[in-house]
Amino acid sequence: MEISERAKNTQSSPIRKLYPYAEKAEQNGKTVLYVNIGQPDIATPPEAMGMLKNFDKEVLAYSPSTGYYSLRNKISNYFDKYRIDINAEEIAVTTGGSEAVLFSLAAVCDPGDNILVAEPFYANYKSIAQMLGIDIKSITTRIEDGFHFTSKSQIEEKIDERTRAILICNPSNPTGTVYSHNEIEWIVELAKEKDLFIISDEVYREFRYTERDFVSPLHYREVEDRVIVTDSISKRFSSCGARIGFLISKNSDVIEAITKFAMARLSPPSLEQFLAETEFGLSDEYFKDIVNEYRLRKNAFIEELSGTDGVVFPDPEGAFYIIVKFTGVESEDFAKFLLQDFSINDVTVMVAPAKGFYNSKGLGEDEVRVAFVLTSSKMKLAAKILREGYFAYRKMM
Repeated sequence: MEISERAKNTQSSPIRKLYPYAEKAEQNGKTVLYVNIGQPDIATPPEAMGMLKNFDKEVLAYSPSTGYYSLRNKISNYFDKYRIDINAEEIAVTTGGSEAVLFSLAAVCDPGDNILVAEPFYANYKSIAQMLGIDIKSITTRIEDGFHFTSKSQIEEKIDERTRAILICNPSNPTGTVYSHNEIEWIVELAKEKDLFIISDEVYREFRYTERDFVSPLHYREVEDRVIVTDSISKRFSSCGARIGFLISKNSDVIEAITKFAMARLSPPSLEQFLAETEFGLSDEYFKDIVNEYRLRKNAFIEELSGTDGVVFPDPEGAFYIIVKFTGVESEDFAKFLLQDFSINDVTVMVAPAKGFYNSKGLGEDEVRVAFVLTSSKMKLAAKILREGYFAYRKMM
């Protein structure tokens, strides 16, 4: 018997595929610095953990399919500081941000349709699209441009008669790019001109290291019925395991469709919604401290790696990731080399080969993604291991 072509064609995660090599390194007595995955080591807010400890309901019941009104109302209030007017009926709570993306694509695309995505992009976008029978058309951005779009035509030339949406991640995983006002305006203009939806993944909205104001497609009233924003508590509140995401749309047809999808899986997690409600009640001081901590980690990594001959990277403007180009290496082989054959004082590092974040064949072969999820001292050590490991790897070639 044969499994489906959908199952055969869905790619494995480039973030997790090298774990057997890391496990072997640890069995051999090495310490592995895991900077391959966006799992922060920052503590989940104590207010949220306290809520869990003091939870006193006797039954964990199903919630409404689109989530508790009390949480959706808290989320709508959160957007006030961004001058975005949202009401609870325009929000659907999902089981993680990935389900928000899945529901969004399912709501606006049929099998055989395509979406435009800037590459490199979050690898699970491709897996989700493959599960739905949707094609991804890549808009290739370059490390030399900080992974920014360079013109409106760069996006427009990829649109065809089966294109239904433009998907952006802002700030970007995996590049750390924060799109400029001009770039968002190009996307908004094309959505109007070409009758497209805009899906804006804004999971890392707070994590910005530039003075430029954050701009969402939802700031443009003329396309608000074309915009779906996807989001999550995972990184914002260091609550990845809670699996609470949400999406926003002012298009009643979209919300109606997503509500039907939500009903099919019954409800998002109940207990974790109460946790999320507590987290959305935190003050802005919480975000200031967290963003400053990630800025310190980013700077420690960059300062240690800067000036290394053959190593190229932009200074990330947001999120907590960086794409680093190691000239003359094959990144997956390099990542395995670090885990199998190289260490400093029995400490090595695990990175994510970047080719898994590209859709176009042959791109990202000499790049890796690093996540700033460890303390500044550990990020500095990770950069040192990468630099010295790169020199050792090149000597073997």
